[in-house]
Amino acid sequence: MGHVLPGSRENYFSRTDPREVRENYLKLDFSREGRTGHYGELKEKVGTLEMERGVLENVIRDQQKRIGELRNDLDKYNPQYLETEALLSEIRELRQELNTIKKEIQ
Repeated sequence: MGHVLPGSRENYFSRTDPREVRENYLKLDFSREGRTGHYGELKEKVGTLEMERGVLENVIRDQQKRIGELRNDLDKYNPQYLETEALLSEIRELRQELNTIKKEIQ
């Protein structure tokens, strides 16, 4: 009818820039495999992480072994330590008695 109404053309025509539509279309991947490069990168990262996990598991195993050895050493030397502490305590008591005797004599 020749009338120009604001917004009347929007239903029939898009205001989207054709270059923008073309760029977005080129980004799409319609293949069955998807983004094969991306899949390869992820597979490589998973392989690297699995290798790192193996290394860390070995480190943990070695540390647990060392902790066990230290516990055995501690159990082996702990009675000697307790005996030494008992002897030192007895020496302190004897010194106190000796000091008391010296004071009584003076």
